Amino acid sequence: MKRILTFSLLAVLATFIFAGCSKNGYNDNNNPDVENGVVKYAPVGYNYYAVVQLFDSYAFIETLDQSANKWPIYNDVLRGTFYKGSNNKVYNQTAQVWTTVVVHDFYNTEADADNALEAYHAKYGYAKQQQVQTADSTSSTRTIK
Repeated sequence: MKRILTFSLLAVLATFIFAGCSKNGYNDNNNPDVENGVVKYAPVGYNYYAVVQLFDSYAFIETLDQSANKWPIYNDVLRGTFYKGSNNKVYNQTAQVWTTVVVHDFYNTEADADNALEAYHAKYGYAKQQQVQTADSTSSTRTIK
């Protein structure tokens, strides 16, 4: 009887130990908010702004990161959540970096999103002009052309 009780206690203890060491897969395959997007327009000279084609719309985004290496460029693939008006962490699969973006708005056509980006830029100007001027000298793998 004593052996059975000891063996049972050891089995329960081993179960708790191994259950605590198990790998927890944090994949987002079950999260319907995670989307893939492709950068369709990133203007030369101020490409911290971009238009991203999502599944059913186009998003006008602004990158909040100071490093030009994290700014999306044409044809970059972005994966993450795209919520309007909030900071969104997205993964740039092409550049293999995480970046923070704000979605200004969503549009039905690429032309509408491009026009919104140009209007926004015309109204607010070069908010990050200093970073654009120094981006070529500071970036080693991705340059603004």
